[in-house]
Amino acid sequence: MVLPAGSSRRYLCESFLRCLGPYHDGLQVACILAVGNLALFYRPVVDLFGFRFRLFDVGGVVGLAGLILTVALDRAEPLAPKR
Repeated sequence: MVLPAGSSRRYLCESFLRCLGPYHDGLQVACILAVGNLALFYRPVVDLFGFRFRLFDVGGVVGLAGLILTVALDRAEPLAPKR
């Protein structure tokens, strides 16, 4: 989607805030992110399937999987013929 420069920022901010659910204020989102960062200083590891991994390693794997899925779905042939 191509948008003019002035409205694209507003559109993206509104879309981002809409996906946050009940947290529509920028200050609320900043406070939630700050609490998350403090929790990261306290415990930077996660336990998955009985193993301990660093949080950013898990985030990187999830991000990589999302990118691979996006590319695969973008390159896949459509199941139904176009009309």
